[in-house]
Amino acid sequence: MGNTEIIAATSRIQKYENHPNVIAAVESNRDFDMCQIKYDGWWAKVVVSEGVGNIYSRQGVLKDSFPAEGLKDMVMIAEFLKGTNRAVSSSSSSDKEGQLMVFDILEHDGEATVGYCYGDRLNILVSLHAEGKLPDMCQVAITNDASYGETLWQDGVLTGGGEGLVFRRSTDDYATAIIGRVKRTFTLDYVVMAYNEGGGKRVGMAGNLVVGLRREELTSSECKELRDKYFAKNPNARGWKEVGRSKLVPLLLVGGGFNDGEMTDQFDNFHDYLMMVIEVKGWQIFKTGCLRHPNAVRGDDGVIKWRHDKSPVECIWSEAVYHDTLNAY
Repeated sequence: MGNTEIIAATSRIQKYENHPNVIAAVESNRDFDMCQIKYDGWWAKVVVSEGVGNIYSRQGVLKDSFPAEGLKDMVMIAEFLKGTNRAVSSSSSSDKEGQLMVFDILEHDGEATVGYCYGDRLNILVSLHAEGKLPDMCQVAITNDASYGETLWQDGVLTGGGEGLVFRRSTDDYATAIIGRVKRTFTLDYVVMAYNEGGGKRVGMAGNLVVGLRREELTSSECKELRDKYFAKNPNARGWKEVGRSKLVPLLLVGGGFNDGEMTDQFDNFHDYLMMVIEVKGWQIFKTGCLRHPNAVRGDDGVIKWRHDKSPVECIWSEAVYHDTLNAY
């Protein structure tokens, strides 16, 4: 039970360039006819067998278990909304803490369903849920016709706090499915505090920059404690100078978005970059001020957006204003 091969979603995601009306572009491409709200959760394989439900990560690690007495054996794919590191930009997910937002079923009562079209697999989930035959913690992902993408984006993402939208074709089986995703990209300004040398081909380059924000709501000693703890966990970070920077707290590593020449210059001349302000983009913003999957931002001229117009003392997390744009991948 539960041996159905799981195909990594990233191997079959249709990617898109940014577009003035990217949702319409996604809808019209690849004959997508269904869209769903994506929440800020962990991808999960849910195996119900012999009255017990087990939740596994994409890597096959057991994340949680729950009682499932009286339920048929089944294998589902879901988003697991559990964890303390919840993005503040996905408020609706926190309301569903501990739930499984189920969006696919691969086996049910001994029968493999991976060869069924997605529309039929979704109908099985909807029927099981309506009949009370899914685990109590399971909700079926909200699904609508793709033509309602703009409405679902407004109600489910911008207002409802979802992470984004997923577009599907109802006729696809599991193995050959093409998936379109639309998510918000958030940008925020950070202060460069240190760097880590790269490895392999990037020896002699700055593999990533340590960036942070001022935490004015904390005392200087509390900020120093956070810095000490961070740098203790990142002993190879170089370039930080403590004097006169008591309120800065390191938050994340930014390695994406730079080319080799830029990383080499950062390594050779880091004293020129220390305390500079840089614009960074990511998929989600967390209550600590961190971004998910951070990358340096380039302007329309192709140049990294160093904020020469902004002082490090202005980069205060409690006063930070982030900007979000629409993107797809």
